[in-house]
Amino acid sequence: GDLENLYDALQQLHECSPDEAPIAADLARLGLHLGKDPTQMFDLAKAAYDRAPNDANCALTYAFVLDRLGRNEEALEILKTLAADQLFDPHAAVYAAVISLDASQADAARDFLVATDEEKVFEEEKELLREARTKLSSVLAAPAPLVSSSPAGPRPSPAASPR
Repeated sequence: GDLENLYDALQQLHECSPDEAPIAADLARLGLHLGKDPTQMFDLAKAAYDRAPNDANCALTYAFVLDRLGRNEEALEILKTLAADQLFDPHAAVYAAVISLDASQADAARDFLVATDEEKVFEEEKELLREARTKLSSVLAAPAPLVSSSPAGPRPSPAASPR
């Protein structure tokens, strides 16, 4: 599809200009969306971040890759290095929301999700945005732990709600 073609074009650009950190970051991020080898995408993202740690795109991509590899604490540390205007960019906010949700920071995630919508993001980010909104809704709908030990209403039998 179109994303595969974009990935191939970015890969060719990266081969021609391997020291261009933003190209490497875009390639790594798109590769993750397309299900490419996460270890290879990590290597690309880390190299881009090491070359340009103050570039918001490089930092967010590296944080996103770390998060996808289960290294959420490290991802959060990188988010903390970015300025608010960088994090609340419509594209960046999608990734910041995902990372925040994975760290159980629902309030921060909600703030990021308010800063973006499907009209403002790339095609590959729309699915991530929908997933983040769904996850946030379920987190916010969940009852607070230890509020009550008795259920509010009748419980459906396990057979009634297969999962």
